[in-house]
Amino acid sequence: MSRSDGACDALRAAGIRLPADLGYVSLNVVDDAPGVSGILQPRDVMGAAAVDALNGLLLVSQRGPGAHAVGTHVDGEWHEGRTLRARP
Repeated sequence: MSRSDGACDALRAAGIRLPADLGYVSLNVVDDAPGVSGILQPRDVMGAAAVDALNGLLLVSQRGPGAHAVGTHVDGEWHEGRTLRARP
């Protein structure tokens, strides 16, 4: 598993056959090698959530860091690629 855009290519360059020798899952298939299995990040939804969060802070005149950390979670979607073996 990796979120590095060069990990899949580095494994192949080292002679590791995907998925015969090793299964590979990307945490960000958009920026990885073509055909990898992994998580497809919905960047449009992530961007909209960020704008909504910023707008909310501006509406209440929030400046600087808040007293408590607050986060937003956007689920990704599974993207079936060719870097994992087929399920039995």
